[in-house]
Amino acid sequence: MVKIFKKADLVRWFEYYEDRIVRDAGLGIVVDIKRWTPGADYEWTNYSVYKFKTGRLAWFDARDIDQINPPVCES
Repeated sequence: MVKIFKKADLVRWFEYYEDRIVRDAGLGIVVDIKRWTPGADYEWTNYSVYKFKTGRLAWFDARDIDQINPPVCES
């Protein structure tokens, strides 16, 4: 399943060690999207995420972020 995010989506990001063990994780907002299509056979998408934990931007592959659905207040 391909994950697709939009700008301003609330996401949980994950940073990994080389052996894919989680090194750090947190919440953030997608602020930029870059799509590459170097050949006709494949393409990939990276997302720039503003990390609330550090206040910095970092690029993530779609497999390293999950969408968070914010709670909806009922009136």
